[in-house]
Amino acid sequence: MGRHEDILALIQEYTFLKVEDACNRLGVSPATVRRDFAEMERLGLLKRVTGGAIGREKQNTGEPSDPNLPEKRRIAEKAVSLVSPGDTLFLDSGSTNTEIARLLSGHRDISVITNSITIAYLLDQSPNNISVFICGGNIGNGSYPASIVGPAAEVMIAQFRANTFFMGAYSVHTEFGVTDPYVLASSIKQKMIQSATRTILVADHTKFGKINKSVVCSLDQVDRVITDDKVDGEVVKSLNACGCTVDIAE
Repeated sequence: MGRHEDILALIQEYTFLKVEDACNRLGVSPATVRRDFAEMERLGLLKRVTGGAIGREKQNTGEPSDPNLPEKRRIAEKAVSLVSPGDTLFLDSGSTNTEIARLLSGHRDISVITNSITIAYLLDQSPNNISVFICGGNIGNGSYPASIVGPAAEVMIAQFRANTFFMGAYSVHTEFGVTDPYVLASSIKQKMIQSATRTILVADHTKFGKINKSVVCSLDQVDRVITDDKVDGEVVKSLNACGCTVDIAE
């Protein structure tokens, strides 16, 4: 079921997913979210807790389950191969960009501007010469945990210029472009697109063919797409037709 995949992606991104947040992100009722949580717990995909749900922990690790994590890590490896010393990067919040940040921590002489508290923390732990700038603003108003959104964050982003924006995505459609369930998240992405020389979309195969309520950008604003080898061939053809270079992370 597509919504179950969406819920797993949200849990991977935020660790603890509140019922209210799931409703906001998925555009469904609390009753629907609770039914999904109950069914997914029965299938062993998550664990219900008071007020929401958390991921089932993998044995011997503290990482929540994410069936698409191997693909996201391959995408991250491909993305980081495009980074050069001296680069300034935008990274927005998301699970694939978190994997990119883990790999970037081994790089030297780069600057990263992010609205993700998790990514800022990961890069701050690097022993290398990485300059990290985190946006000021609201921590999601309860609807977008672990990331900073709102007008103050957007003003700060506009003060920077980046070589590359690695843009995560919730939904990508070859006709309707990149969309997100959350309006403030879309605004952050739009500001980063405007202030970056190039925008590289990093999205695993499960993100394609979906549409959400808030428009981020059309695909002609995306310079490059990095996805995994499970993506449908017709999607790749459509992305190429839109002018996007497509890299398949194998």
